[in-house]
Amino acid sequence: MAPASQGLLGRIQRANDDASHRFGPHTAEVEAFIAATSQLTPWQWRQVLAIRRLVASVSKEGAGPADSTRSIQAAIRSSERRISEPIARAGEVLFDTLAKRNEEKQIAAWQAMTALVIRSQLPALKFAVHYAPFAGFIPLAGSDVLDPRTRRFIEALPGLTKEQLAILARRWRIE
Repeated sequence: MAPASQGLLGRIQRANDDASHRFGPHTAEVEAFIAATSQLTPWQWRQVLAIRRLVASVSKEGAGPADSTRSIQAAIRSSERRISEPIARAGEVLFDTLAKRNEEKQIAAWQAMTALVIRSQLPALKFAVHYAPFAGFIPLAGSDVLDPRTRRFIEALPGLTKEQLAILARRWRIE
């Protein structure tokens, strides 16, 4: 093969490799998640948002100030890059896909998607907290993705009563 064609072939291969990792090591799952969020029914979205509120009531994740879609989109488009390149690229696609959905749905999907992009860097329980609202409707590939303890946590949340959630939300202390 001539050197010029090797160079072209090499560039094509590098471009294909870059495309297959445009959202990081979990690109295929992120793409599948984004596509699936656009297909959720109104009833499924209500369930997602209800589970998100339940998770927020028992975790520290809901305690901070809420992000707005405008602030997230500004961070994505910012030249300062306060967020990683894979998250920014995935965020652009997600917000374009969910443009007609309300802000609460977009934020819920954003939190789950960012957890999915950086999943290998997050503790399993933290990942579960962010992804739990969607786990019933957009399951992750393979049953070995989450450890058994985290899976039990996700599966148990929808079945808890308000009283049980209140008990779980209290700070625990070993005496």
